[in-house]
Amino acid sequence: MKNPFVLKKVSINLPFGIGGTEWETDPTERRAAWFLYVELVTRISVEPLKSNKGLLREALNSLYSLFDTTRDILKEAGPDVGASLKSVGGIAIADYNQALSIKPDFATAYNNRGNAKSNLGDKQGAIADYNQAISLQPDYANAYNNRGIVKSNLGDKQGAIADYNQALSIKPDYATAYYNRGLAKSDLGDKQGAIADYNQALSLQPDFATAYNNRGNAKSNLGDKQGAIADYNQAISLQPDYANAYNNRGIVKSNLGDKQGAIADYQTAAQLYSQQGKMDDYKDALNRVKRLEKGFWGSLFS
Repeated sequence: MKNPFVLKKVSINLPFGIGGTEWETDPTERRAAWFLYVELVTRISVEPLKSNKGLLREALNSLYSLFDTTRDILKEAGPDVGASLKSVGGIAIADYNQALSIKPDFATAYNNRGNAKSNLGDKQGAIADYNQAISLQPDYANAYNNRGIVKSNLGDKQGAIADYNQALSIKPDYATAYYNRGLAKSDLGDKQGAIADYNQALSLQPDFATAYNNRGNAKSNLGDKQGAIADYNQAISLQPDYANAYNNRGIVKSNLGDKQGAIADYQTAAQLYSQQGKMDDYKDALNRVKRLEKGFWGSLFS
């Protein structure tokens, strides 16, 4: 029997002086909020340390270990969960604020708070946090990479590339930094440079599905349609629910005259977009199908 009682609003008062918040939720947010709440209330750091009892190091270690957990929860839940300060994303920022009030030179907390701010749309605030993380830890490759992502989102592609370069000088086997630099180069029109970076990312991380997809895009733009299809095939084999790869392969098949193959890919992409809640992409894929089907049947009876 279906439960008639459905929670519509969440109101949480968090321990350890973090504060509280209230917001309207969807099922994904309710699940993420519960996981995060459980993690928060079961940490050593939420209990006051009495005189001569307990170790501050243990409390900080407990709080520190929460950062990876928070990041994993938000990543699994998806981008819509941290969409406002009155949400799980806001709780994450409060968590990092509290950590920084205890340990102001905590570079990891600045980096992670920057990630949370970026997800909430506060790009300048994110950059300020990455700057602080880097000033505290000049060899912090992840902070350079994350700052590069935000700069790229703000349109500063050259600034982003400079940050990726710095990250790679610190960590030469940083596959994600090569991939991100490839994206920035592609946006600037340097498709060959982008392919070189995707190649490097894939040599370091052979199961990097998005690198295959974007290398396929670059190859397609350079006229290598068969090479593009091979890359999309590889992306799909690694990630069978990769809607963008199906959609992109459909575009190339259509350009090559394989209308039926393109229709099949667009239909699969549309189904996956619908399942993933990406309704604009879903409608776009269906419109591509309709245009091709109209042209296909028109050619048969012309």
